[in-house]
Amino acid sequence: MSRKLVALTTAVALLVPVSVAWAHVELKSVSPGKNSTRHSAVREVHATFKSSLVTGTITIKKSNGATVALKRNGLKSSNKRILQAVPRSPLGSGRYTVEWRARAPDDHSQRGSWSFRVQR
Repeated sequence: MSRKLVALTTAVALLVPVSVAWAHVELKSVSPGKNSTRHSAVREVHATFKSSLVTGTITIKKSNGATVALKRNGLKSSNKRILQAVPRSPLGSGRYTVEWRARAPDDHSQRGSWSFRVQR
C-alpha cells in the first residue's frame, strides 16, 4: 500500500508543474473587431484579456507591410487587462493587421493577430 501511495504522490507532483506551464491569459475581445470594417478613422486599437498581464506590445501593419508609427503602446495604465496602441495619426482607409505579444503573471508569453479594414 505504501508503494502505491508514493507512486501516486510522485505522479501528482510531476503533473503540477506541467499544468502551471500550460497556463495562459485568455484573450477576451479586440477592437476594432476581427475582420470588421470601420467607416471612420481608427484612433486606437486594443486587445482585452480575461485577467491582468505583466507586459505586452502591439504592432499595427498596413496591407503593404509598412509598420504604423505609434504615439503610445503597451498596457493601459488604468487596467492591466487591456493592451492598447494609439497611432500617431488616425488610421485612414485601408486594410490593417494588428500583431500582439503579451506576458502573463506566470511568465507565459503569448502572441496573436487580427485584421480589420477602414473604409471611409
